Amino acid sequence: MYIYDELKSFETGGGKIKVGIVGAGFMGQGIVEVMESAPGMEVAAISDIDIDRAAACYESVDFKNYSEIKNAREAVKIDLSKRRVICSDFRIIPEIEQLDFIIPPGVFFLIYCL
Repeated sequence: MYIYDELKSFETGGGKIKVGIVGAGFMGQGIVEVMESAPGMEVAAISDIDIDRAAACYESVDFKNYSEIKNAREAVKIDLSKRRVICSDFRIIPEIEQLDFIIPPGVFFLIYCL
């Protein structure tokens, strides 16, 4: 069985892998577009020093139900089943306990070079 089929089955059962992304440049936006088109995956949080770039990632996949968080206290209170988030401080992303996986910025370069 291919990973796509496994993800589809996971999603059919009500599952979603919630992903946080640090860095919303060209590669980050590409990852958002790929993950949002994959079954069973959801980019639940995006961080970039330029908050407008983080917002642009969601808007590139026609997703509008997101809001900005500004500190770790807000991150702890978040309910990712109701909204997704953007932030300008990358240190907030690991504080969001509901995330299943975080993609740091260096990973994009590593994947590209392989």
